[in-house]
Parts: sequence; structure tokens; C-alpha cells
Amino acid sequence: MARGEVQMIAPAFSNLSSRMPEWSVMDLPFTFRNEDAVEEAFSGEVGSLLFKRLQQRDMIGMAFWGNGFKQMTSSEKPLLLPQDFRGLKFRVMPGPIVAAQFREMGASTTDIQFNSVYKAFESGTVDSGENTITNIYSKKFYQVQKYMTVSNHAYLGYAVIMNRSFWDSLPVSVQGIIQEAMRETTDWANAHAQEMSRSELAEMRAGKWMQISDLQESERAEWMRLWEPLYEQAEELAGRELMDAVRRLQSKYDHDAGG
Repeated sequence: MARGEVQMIAPAFSNLSSRMPEWSVMDLPFTFRNEDAVEEAFSGEVGSLLFKRLQQRDMIGMAFWGNGFKQMTSSEKPLLLPQDFRGLKFRVMPGPIVAAQFREMGASTTDIQFNSVYKAFESGTVDSGENTITNIYSKKFYQVQKYMTVSNHAYLGYAVIMNRSFWDSLPVSVQGIIQEAMRETTDWANAHAQEMSRSELAEMRAGKWMQISDLQESERAEWMRLWEPLYEQAEELAGRELMDAVRRLQSKYDHDAGG
């Protein structure tokens, strides 16, 4: 896309962070307390700063699309305490922060293409993973992963990005049409993603396809105690301005949740 061979892409945050270090802030664990925090990140200061950085690379940020919060799964055992992760082999998406969070827990990681994940679980190449509810459901990971922790520990989202030179070549009237269509699509897609996550989790609970545990606040605190150094790592990658915006957002919603 930077060369103009493709005009528009919608990569996952972790795919961006492997090439643009500032996007690593979107992979940080427990950055977003709930969907309201995600929406504020997308539409507020954090999203604005990230899109501003894109402009320096001849790119235009068009929208943020959400998939949902990530959950932990394993074929070996429930994952509730940090020690439960030791020695496990996790499939992860690329990105420095994503892999680092599992190393802090004592697990190893492997970057495997998404379409190959089911077979990797089935064969035992990896025994654990982090995925959204919709991905666990649609790819039937519950058939090859016995345990799931509803941890909401990180968020899987996508940035819709357009080549700036191509965008600038479009008539203003066409730009307006695209922007309006993008707003309508984004509103629908993000609302639909949330509803799908809720209904599919309810279906998995009712069907008892997996042993499902909900991460408790005391357990969350134990995970976060190990993961706090990742915030310093992200600041080195993304800079103080972005990390300050992330911490303000995190503090606001943690306070509202009584944390």
C-alpha cells in the first residue's frame, strides 16, 4: 500500500505493530476495561494520535473496526493464575507486545497463520491460544480446545487505512461519499461484532462445549502484576505522548469499574 499498488487495507493492530511500533499500544493487555473504553479509544485521543502518525507515512486512517475481546483457551488445563501458563505453547499473532505477554507468564509462543490454527491445535503443535469469541466459535476451536477463560485481556481490532496519494487524487465529492459509507459501515460492523460475541458466548455456555471460567478481579490483578513492565516496553516503542493518552483512558475506566 505504501507503494500505491493497493489503495486500501484493514490489517489487525498486531500486524501493524510489527511494522509501525506505535501501534503496539493497542496490543497491551488490559488497556480496555470494556466496550465503552474501546469505543473511546477509537473515536478519541488514542485513535487520533495513531491516525496522525499514519499521515507521516503517506497513509490516511479511515476507521477502526472491532472484532472483540480476546479470551484464553487451552487443551491442557484452565488458565486462571499466572503459574497455569508455565510450559504451555501458545499460538499468537505477530507483534512484540503480544509475544512478550506470554513470555512473562512462562509460556512459549509460535506465530501461525490463522487458517492453520485449527490443525495446529488438533495436532498438538501448540496447545493454547488467545482468540476472540467469534473466532473461537466460527473456526470451531472448541472442538480442539477443552478450556476457555473469559479474560477480556486484550482487544482484536483493525485499522482501515488508505494510500494518501490515492485519496488526494479523488474529487472532494467522491471523498465525501466514501467517508459517509465508511461511517455507516463502521457503526454497523462494530455493533454487529459486539452482538455476535454476546450471542455466541451464550451459546457456548449453554452447549457446554468447553469448560468456561470467568477471570475474577483478584486473578486479573495477578496477571496485571506480571504484565506491568510491558507498558514501559510499549512506551519505548510508541513514545510518551501515546502512552500518556492510553494511561488516561485506562485510569478513567478502571476508576469507573471500582479498580
